[in-house]
Amino acid sequence: MATKRSERVRRVRVGVGTALIAVALLAAGKAGAQTQLGSTTLSGEAELGGRIVWGDENASKFEEYRDLPDGFIGNFDLLLENEAGTHWLRGRGENVGYDDQRYWLEGGRYGRYEIDMFYGELPHIFSNSARTPYDRTGKNSFELAPAFDIALPVDADLFRGVDQELHWQQGGIEAKYHLGESLLFKGSYRIQDKQGKRNWGMNFGSPGGSFTSIPARIKERIHEARVGADWSFDAGSFSVEYLGNFFDNDLGSVTADNPNVTGGSPGDIGRAATAPSNWAQSLSLAGAGTLPLGVPNRVSASFVYGFRYQDEDFLDHSLNFPVAGNPALALPASSLDGQVQTLLGNILATVQPAENVSAKFRYRIYDFENQTDSLLFPANVRNDGTLRDPDPHRSVHNDYTRQNADLDVAWDFARSWTGVLGFGWDYWKRSKAREVKNLHDYGPTLKLDYRTLGGTLLHAGYGFRNREGSNYDALAPIDAVLGSGEVCFENTDKFCEVRKADEADRYLHRFDLLVQVMPTELLELTFSGDLDYADYHDTDFGLTEAFGWHVGGDAYYQVHERVGLLAYYSFDSRKFWQDSRRRSPSFPGVEGPNWNSNTHYWYHNGGVTVRLALLPEKLDADIGYQIELGKEKTHASGGADAILGVAAAEDLPRVQDRLQAVHATVAWHFTDRVTLRGGYRWEKYDITNFRDDNVPASLSDGRNLYLGDSVGDYTAHIFGISAVIRF
Repeated sequence: MATKRSERVRRVRVGVGTALIAVALLAAGKAGAQTQLGSTTLSGEAELGGRIVWGDENASKFEEYRDLPDGFIGNFDLLLENEAGTHWLRGRGENVGYDDQRYWLEGGRYGRYEIDMFYGELPHIFSNSARTPYDRTGKNSFELAPAFDIALPVDADLFRGVDQELHWQQGGIEAKYHLGESLLFKGSYRIQDKQGKRNWGMNFGSPGGSFTSIPARIKERIHEARVGADWSFDAGSFSVEYLGNFFDNDLGSVTADNPNVTGGSPGDIGRAATAPSNWAQSLSLAGAGTLPLGVPNRVSASFVYGFRYQDEDFLDHSLNFPVAGNPALALPASSLDGQVQTLLGNILATVQPAENVSAKFRYRIYDFENQTDSLLFPANVRNDGTLRDPDPHRSVHNDYTRQNADLDVAWDFARSWTGVLGFGWDYWKRSKAREVKNLHDYGPTLKLDYRTLGGTLLHAGYGFRNREGSNYDALAPIDAVLGSGEVCFENTDKFCEVRKADEADRYLHRFDLLVQVMPTELLELTFSGDLDYADYHDTDFGLTEAFGWHVGGDAYYQVHERVGLLAYYSFDSRKFWQDSRRRSPSFPGVEGPNWNSNTHYWYHNGGVTVRLALLPEKLDADIGYQIELGKEKTHASGGADAILGVAAAEDLPRVQDRLQAVHATVAWHFTDRVTLRGGYRWEKYDITNFRDDNVPASLSDGRNLYLGDSVGDYTAHIFGISAVIRF
């Protein structure tokens, strides 16, 4: 019986053998850039070959978004045209036969109509190491083995391996028809299907309770349909389009046994809703033209009306005895009947009042109106087993309107030099259930550009933004749900001095720089950099400062007529300062010590490639190295408090991941129709992450239950040989 490995080797041999046979046939054939098939011309290329992979090729990070086993290599891009050159058909394919395969089929009549079709697949592997004591007993229901007891030493025989992987499939069709030179009708349909399993976290009990990881099933589908028309005329253009987006989730909930409670006891089963099925539709109108102003100008505008709907059935408060079925927990409605209306408008206007002066104005308004009824739930369930009656909670819907406006005036004040002075404004108007009802963000910008015909570019810019809002009401969301009358500092849920970063007042400074030069015909250089600093000057607790900077550059140098050198590097740094205060529900109103933290992120990305023309127009080679390195470190400070039971703050361990790769390729242009390729790639990935490095090997720790689905290091080697055949 053939093994899986021997089958893969056979596929490699078949791929390489097929490529060699094709090469031999074409090498003996007539040279040319196209192939004549009767009255039809075939052009394009196909790649055939084989690949072998060794090392940690089954590591989840290596396979995360790709399918790279030993086997056949197949890619193609082929074009058929009729003798008159009026009709065409093009087919393309990548990674043929694998879980990340993609195909395109396009065809039509030039200048009249076109039909495009697409199909693709993509894997998403989260982990290959997950294990669970749960057995699936329904669509998305999970039960623990009868012998499982989290209080006893773990019995490895009760745990089984489980895939943590999603498989995406998407396809679509698009059609265009030109009715004359000025009118175009178009329509498209796309579908995206996602199925598999992934980690679903379920919390049993109040905050501080137990946490359980479940290998939940995913079965979701998105349909998208578009139809529209574009009309072009001498003075401008006009377009109209309908868009419909429909999301279907076949699995509306996840149900699982509580590992800390025996069957029949309060809270022995947990259930949570998944993303609800819903749909959204919109109608858009857009146009552009010129106005009779006597100076060059252009104005474009668009308007989009949208409507969203979601009416998934509500789940009961609990499945557990004795609260399940209690009349006090009767739902105020069977479903949400959620309705949202959106309006989007855009205006862009440009004008040139003088030869060396131009202006650009942009305005955007977006209105999100939630028309869903507010529902009152008179009673509640705590910890999935204790009835709280009365305990009224009201559902709250949020509305907002956002407006943006920008004005830029450009002045060509000298040859090759342009200065731009601008001003921007951003305004949020939120509903009363948010902490800040009115928020303005505004400020000036200054830009300086230098351009030459030789390719030199210099850009420098500075921008300042001041964000300020109306009075910050930390209790507004709580009052909307529980009713007015709540008071700060009664317990840890209400800390009114905390400010949310997206609503807090702040000053923002930003600088950016871009330089492109070509000192000689053999050398091209590019440099970019930016810096930004945000000061949340009215925040005592929460995010108080943020600072980031970036530098990067790339260079290409033609060292010799046969040797080229490409190098690039970029570095990003981000720092965030946050202040907090520890409190304890056991001592209401008692303030603990202040804590502050500084989290720093670093990102390095660099590489170098040497391109060699070993035999001009006959034998080429590339060899290169690349590295991606990311780090995260949090420093914390703050004293202890014995009365509140608060320990002193501690630094968190450093998080780091690094990917290195070396690649080498050789291409022999055997004939003008055949190129033979050989390639090797080495990859090494290292990760240090205390968040999952400390997941217990036994998969359970106290009252918590883990899947143990961590991501580990890997080292892998990839080698392939193929033939590119041109028709």
